[in-house]
Amino acid sequence: MRSKAAAVCAAVIAATSLTACGGGQGSGTKDTLVVMADSAASYQRLFNPFSTSVNKGAQGLIYEPLIAYTPMRPGQGIPWLATSQQWSDGGRELTLGIREGVRWSDGKPFSSKDVAFTFDMLRKNPALNISNIATTSATAPDPKTVVLSFPQPAYAQAVKIGGITPVPEHVYAGKNPLTFADPNPVGTGPYTLDTFSTQVYTFKANPKYWQKDKIKVQRIQYPAVSANSFTSLLGQGRLDWAGGFVAHVDRIFVDKDKVHNKYWYPADGLVNLVSNLKRAPLDNLAVRRAISGAIDRAALSKVAVLGYEQPASPTGLVRPAYDSFLDPQYKDLRFSTDAAAANAALDQAGFRKGSDGIRIGPGGKRMAFTILVPSGFSDWVTMARLIQSQLKAIGIEIDPQGKSTQAWKAALKTGNYDMAIAGSVGGSTPYDLYRAFLSSKLTAPVGQQALSNYSRWSDPATDNFLGTFERTDDKAQLRAAVFGLEKVMVEQLPVIPLLGSANWSQTRTTKFTGWPSAQDPYALPAPYQYPDNLLVLTHLKPAG
Repeated sequence: MRSKAAAVCAAVIAATSLTACGGGQGSGTKDTLVVMADSAASYQRLFNPFSTSVNKGAQGLIYEPLIAYTPMRPGQGIPWLATSQQWSDGGRELTLGIREGVRWSDGKPFSSKDVAFTFDMLRKNPALNISNIATTSATAPDPKTVVLSFPQPAYAQAVKIGGITPVPEHVYAGKNPLTFADPNPVGTGPYTLDTFSTQVYTFKANPKYWQKDKIKVQRIQYPAVSANSFTSLLGQGRLDWAGGFVAHVDRIFVDKDKVHNKYWYPADGLVNLVSNLKRAPLDNLAVRRAISGAIDRAALSKVAVLGYEQPASPTGLVRPAYDSFLDPQYKDLRFSTDAAAANAALDQAGFRKGSDGIRIGPGGKRMAFTILVPSGFSDWVTMARLIQSQLKAIGIEIDPQGKSTQAWKAALKTGNYDMAIAGSVGGSTPYDLYRAFLSSKLTAPVGQQALSNYSRWSDPATDNFLGTFERTDDKAQLRAAVFGLEKVMVEQLPVIPLLGSANWSQTRTTKFTGWPSAQDPYALPAPYQYPDNLLVLTHLKPAG
């Protein structure tokens, strides 16, 4: 959900939804949780968990993971539908123990055959396999065992495998999973679909849930939302759990009910300044260091996002979630702003200033660059303008250019840009984060489609560190590999971290308590977060 970078999110628009909201106690009855987890003016009846357009809540609350991994406990999976996982054959085979006594919501037993069927479905339909889990086979030798085989060591895919939501073979068999909307989902999770309209859908507690004693919220309502009235509705107490940016959240939300209105915005990824390393002089490390040194991240935080997102770590690690992976030598490392030092470094590197104060790069070309941002992401637009002012002080001219989200992403993918602001998701291990923007496997020559390494960083040492995650599950070796990747980030600046991106969550405790918080960070708190949404719903308890 791209609420995490927008200046405003969304709000309930349907008259029926607004009526249901009632007074300041939120919508419906005391056992109904009203959730704003997505920005959509209307809904389609689509609950296929492998669709990129699936309605929020289907993943996690209807369809459950095999292993629940949250970035708040990096690498520490919580057994869910799978109770164990055992690697063999040097990481080419994974045996999953499947939980017994679980039933689908239609009463049919859940078994290893459903799990094997799901992995086979992904293998046969690569377009669904967005996690790129490369199995060669999936077998179910008995009702409680699944054996997955891989063409090469797959240790690094453990988290992605754990996040797969099995679907019922008796429902999906014979369907085209690429087009099947799954309008009446049959899951193993704590909720089932109760009612649906284009303006609001409702889940109700699943009476057949295998751990129904943990479910205290009986109904969940997801109203359709638009971009006009989210802030006012939140302040009026008409939403119980929301996930969006709110300017001046204390004044707009918390101060309306200081006892019950809460928010928590832990970092769940990075906001980066991405340079096209195939364009001189951005391929010059001295230039990237000078650019980084001239950027005032504290100002970006204060002005662009009102302090809700803090300056990033030079290592690129999401802190404090990944602190257990932090190289001790970088424990106290912070970005500093020093325009004088940046100017001196550029002088020493031979980039002289022209008569207009702008430095001259290779071939006599002025050091003038565009920064692409999605025009609808107002916080990033503000960041780009601040960077424009900050880099002018070191003789670099910046032209912020707002693009449609599609045009911005197309430029990044094809390498048709100078610089851009782009986010990266933290994931459940540092491998996921670093691989996305550092792996040479995920880039491409300029003009061709890069998957996620948009800077086009290509470095054998980096690839070797990432490869360690694929070749072994030895904790000491994995830790050393993370330290190596941190060093690459600190010393080479393949991308320039700006801020930690926030996981937005506003909650009310009038109906339920037990929300994640800085004091109890058991999960990321946003209602759009999977599988953390499942962890939250199994923790909530009625307010006293």
